[in-house]
Amino acid sequence: MQIPRNLKVLVESLIALSFSAGDILAGVLITFYLNLTLARPWTLMLYPLVIGSRGAINGVLSGKLSTCLHLGLIKPTIRKNTPNYRVIISSIFTLSFFFSLIIGLLIFFLSSLIFRTGLNEFYTIVTTCVMIQGLSVLATTPLTSLQGFLSFKKGLNPDILIYPVSSTIADVLVTSCYILTLYLVFALQGTGQTFLTLFTLAYCFFILSLITELRNEEKYWRTVKEAFLAVLTAVFLESIAGSLLSGIKSQFERFPGMLLVYPALMTSLGDLGSMFGSLSTTKLAYGLIEPELSSITHQKSELIQLEISAFTVYFLYGSLARSGWLGLASVMVCHLITFPLIILFSFYVAIATFRGGLDPDNFTIPIEASVSDSLITLALSATLLLLR
Repeated sequence: MQIPRNLKVLVESLIALSFSAGDILAGVLITFYLNLTLARPWTLMLYPLVIGSRGAINGVLSGKLSTCLHLGLIKPTIRKNTPNYRVIISSIFTLSFFFSLIIGLLIFFLSSLIFRTGLNEFYTIVTTCVMIQGLSVLATTPLTSLQGFLSFKKGLNPDILIYPVSSTIADVLVTSCYILTLYLVFALQGTGQTFLTLFTLAYCFFILSLITELRNEEKYWRTVKEAFLAVLTAVFLESIAGSLLSGIKSQFERFPGMLLVYPALMTSLGDLGSMFGSLSTTKLAYGLIEPELSSITHQKSELIQLEISAFTVYFLYGSLARSGWLGLASVMVCHLITFPLIILFSFYVAIATFRGGLDPDNFTIPIEASVSDSLITLALSATLLLLR
């Protein structure tokens, strides 16, 4: 069926956001394995960071895939693709490894500062982060590529569909990797620690071989350097979300229904920002809009259609929170506050990076996705504290 042109963004965004319902599965996994999620103070703090950093890195991949597909720089196929595609994938694996180490160090620092975690847990925290990120990138990168290629072949807009659909799939996969890794750490203990060590060494060797092979590849290093700054910003913001989340641990124990929809709320807001940001970066690449904040007024139709889609899915999630009218009201208030903020923020990042001579695809989605996580977590934290 042909989608009317003036409703194309509404229909495609509803399709994309409908996939965020899959994050309910991530919420089910978290609540079902609550004993692992709450095994240590740092394990709950870790969750927003692994979800957020994976989303940020996947955002770099999604943004570059959508723009390169439009410009014909890559082909919509996994096999026999262009050198550009191989450089993009290599940079994604490299970023994932470096940020698994950074997250491990950050989690240990924050946990030591807030919960007085001992030095004896340092190695466990770092190898846990490396394994979660390593398993996640192995699972999500080919799926994101395939989903983007398929949507492009079907005549759908990858700017709208790649990140929202892939982010939900990634959240479920990352949550599964998170639960699996925590199971190895706390249930299998010695055997699990050995497996984590072997995995960390193998991942390290693989990244060293990539760096050696691509040491003279300018596009590889540009993507790694620019995206590194974006993802580093994302990780810093996610650490705020993680600290907020760990601070209301007891409230999630009292209201598990809010934890059930928490991943879906984060993903939906990040998806909305990514859709508008990706539409904007593509228009900037084509010269269809000027790199000025006032250019947002030329996208009124897209904004109205995105808001209708957003209101619909947030109402459904609020109803699923199982916290009565207050749960529904808090979710809707979160939406009404955070939606305009994330739209403005994602557009500003796209404009600012473009005007600065940087690649907006390396910055827009990663940064806005992490900001959206912190916004939702802050709003949800305030709401749950009021429920005491």
